[in-house]
Amino acid sequence: MKTLATHCAIALMIASVPMAWAQDADKKAAQPEAQAQDTTAAKEEKSPVDAVRDYSVERRSEAVAAARRATDELDTQMERLQTQTSEGWSRMSTATRERSRKEMADLQARRNTLAEWVGGMKHGSAGAWTEVKTGFGKSYDELASALRKARAEFRQAPAEKPAPTPEKPADKKGG
Repeated sequence: MKTLATHCAIALMIASVPMAWAQDADKKAAQPEAQAQDTTAAKEEKSPVDAVRDYSVERRSEAVAAARRATDELDTQMERLQTQTSEGWSRMSTATRERSRKEMADLQARRNTLAEWVGGMKHGSAGAWTEVKTGFGKSYDELASALRKARAEFRQAPAEKPAPTPEKPADKKGG
């Protein structure tokens, strides 16, 4: 349970950091005149992972709530990517479809690991608190990085000769 909790904690941390960066980048692109203000605000706000790291075991419930919020943000990003993949399915080659399936399966596995760390935060011992927070952070960062990579690959995927249309990937929710 201790290792599982550590893995869950890591996954959740990994996922929220890139989301915060992506959201900040979107704001800057949409509002060039407010770029300096957005940069200042981003520096003043802590990432979800940093916020979780700062909680003591006595504030466990707050840490778990922050971890869940961060996980929910990653879930939203994963759902968007799944929707984009499904919408582009008919234009994908067989090879691209297979890569997409594998990437989504990898993201889901990483998300499950993150959820285990969140569970470890909620149910772990006080003695394991530091390990669980560290594990959550690492797991979160890994998931967020994998999600960024998958989004980038999806955007850069060339229009290919469509393959025969087998079933679309099923929408999955982790938790």
